[in-house]
Amino acid sequence: MPAVELRPRSVAAMIDTVVHLMRQRYADYLVVAIVPALPAFLVLAFAPESALTLATRLCLVFSQPVTAVATAVLVGGAYRGETTTTGEALRKAGRLLRSSINVNISRGVLVLLGALLLIVPGFIVLAWVYVALVVLALEGTDINGSLRRSRELARGSVGRILGTWLAVTVAYFVAVLSFGFVVGWIAGLTVHHLSPRLAEVAGTLGTLIFLPLPMIAPVVVYHDLRIRKEGLDLELLAADIDREVAQQAGVPAVGAIAPET
Repeated sequence: MPAVELRPRSVAAMIDTVVHLMRQRYADYLVVAIVPALPAFLVLAFAPESALTLATRLCLVFSQPVTAVATAVLVGGAYRGETTTTGEALRKAGRLLRSSINVNISRGVLVLLGALLLIVPGFIVLAWVYVALVVLALEGTDINGSLRRSRELARGSVGRILGTWLAVTVAYFVAVLSFGFVVGWIAGLTVHHLSPRLAEVAGTLGTLIFLPLPMIAPVVVYHDLRIRKEGLDLELLAADIDREVAQQAGVPAVGAIAPET
């Protein structure tokens, strides 16, 4: 059975679902956040202090699309009632590495262009491309197809998408800043001063510890949009029933939805 109740959700209910999913498999979500970010820790270990912040941020910018795809695969499995391993999720993210980076860059450029016109169009474009990486991970579309499909799903739901994005983004930054405050407070009680390198390590850890929150949110929004627009809940339930009947009969499920490859 799906690990998530298949029904349309309000913004508050989607946020609750994000937290629920994160608590279910937090260790797995943390792994798919940390593994792609390992180059950032190499930078923290060996880069000169004058270039630490810039180099670390660049590494994280390129690792986060990988984390987004891997997270989408894990959460997509939960919606299908399957348990996908972190290895499977990371392997798929690796195969989609170039596409995910290109989609993420395209999203950023489109949002920036919208913001340059006016602030409001920038937020509308953000809603249009919010689930583009999820589409890439779960539907196997190309770069343009992922962006186009994301916009199609977002049509008529911009307010709901932006409400979820805003709530999750605020919660994420509050958590990261609180973590940094606690680390700084502890450092003040012990070593009295953190070196730039240690401060950057603490900041990177804080970013990764809470990264599952904004990574899971677009996947929940994607499924909510498909349930509302395309009856995905009925499709998934039918596939689950077919799978159970097939297991009892000892034959392959005819109508089951194939897992992502």
